[in-house]
Amino acid sequence: NQWLKAVDKVLQHDRILTDKIRFGTLALNKQQVLNTWSGILMDEDSLPDDWTYTEGVLVGMRPMTDKSGIG
Repeated sequence: NQWLKAVDKVLQHDRILTDKIRFGTLALNKQQVLNTWSGILMDEDSLPDDWTYTEGVLVGMRPMTDKSGIG
């Protein structure tokens, strides 16, 4: 799914841009990034509280079960 790939790319950028060593004062606020993505991540309950240094964090999407309105 191209949309899911695009959103995941934004997540990875946000995660990387929280690095204050690399980006100094331009780094994104880590807590704001964590709050922004809360409730959207795949297997979020199994992630550490600060997952910004964890590679492989993915955006999750529940499978559609109700197909009403399609077609």
